[in-house]
Amino acid sequence: MIPPAIRLSLFTLTAFAALGVYLPYWANWLDGRGMSAAQIGVLMSALSWSRAIAGPLVAHFADKSDRRRPWIIATAIASAVAFSLFAWAGSFHALFAISLAFGAAQACSIPLVENLMLLLEGEGRLRYGPLRAWGSLAFLVAALGAGYWMDVSGAGIVHPLALALLLASVLVAFLLPETEKRARSARRISPLRTVISERPLLFMLLGGGIVQASHATYMAFSTLHWQAAGHSMTAIGALWAEGVLAEIVLFMVAGKILMRMDARTLLAVGVAGACVRWIALGLSTHLAVLIGTQWMHALSFAAVHLALMNFLTRRVPREISVTAQSLYSAFTHASNALAFMAAGFIFSRAPGSAFTLMSAVALLGGLLAWWGMGHRDHGQGKRA
Repeated sequence: MIPPAIRLSLFTLTAFAALGVYLPYWANWLDGRGMSAAQIGVLMSALSWSRAIAGPLVAHFADKSDRRRPWIIATAIASAVAFSLFAWAGSFHALFAISLAFGAAQACSIPLVENLMLLLEGEGRLRYGPLRAWGSLAFLVAALGAGYWMDVSGAGIVHPLALALLLASVLVAFLLPETEKRARSARRISPLRTVISERPLLFMLLGGGIVQASHATYMAFSTLHWQAAGHSMTAIGALWAEGVLAEIVLFMVAGKILMRMDARTLLAVGVAGACVRWIALGLSTHLAVLIGTQWMHALSFAAVHLALMNFLTRRVPREISVTAQSLYSAFTHASNALAFMAAGFIFSRAPGSAFTLMSAVALLGGLLAWWGMGHRDHGQGKRA
């Protein structure tokens, strides 16, 4: 019998490797299809909006069923099928429609898997931090490899390579473990209604999502911006890899950090790092500045994400856990949708300002999440 940690590691390796291929370079692939910066912003926004809407709906039913594995398999298959359609898209409208379909299909895959990890950790069957680090490592290797391959073959390689990895994740999804089932009486609540009724929890999830959305300019336009500044695709791939390496290190030592620092303090450190990072990237494209700030991905993304995951694990009941995590993801995607559109508009006129704007986004989100974390009654009310 293969241990649950190994089976989950295999899925995170393939799923995050696919992210490592298309997330840093999708704008380049769209650019190769003749899309303008504004159109790229709209297409990235379409992905985010559909994820934001579909994610909580899927999670609501996953919480009601108390099953994780069947939903992960279904969303993995749908993601691969939808992504394959991009190969035949020849116009902006076709790309827009497929982006909506792919975003909706992929909306809950990662939140469901992360929730499965956290629940199995609660059952004493694995540890979340090191396991999540394997996903980050896969992202790192894929970003490096795809950057090098694009220098040789061009941006057209992004789609077939990412599709191959998505198909691999479908195969591995069938090997995933399942959690212990809870009592039937615990399934009578309405997960989505319960989470929405808890205002501090909702503000915390919204704030965390907004902080993560401050990465919008970085995700959509950093590769194009740095390429225009004269950096090679190999160097850009290495910069993306550096950021993810910093993320991996933080996840590996997550247990020790959380023994010394509570989730709210870790959130504040992460938000401060995000503000500094986006201001620096807005001011300079010098390689030394890029190298010096990419390690701050451990703060702007990983520290904020770890703070929220730790808080949800400790303070939110299992029967609403997937819904809570999916709302965090949905708020991230909805905020990303707005940020992508704003970034696309500003980037086409003043590239540096599109990065600087994200520091204000991170600060706003941080304040909301900080307030939400400061209230005690999270998911513990009558409905739960």
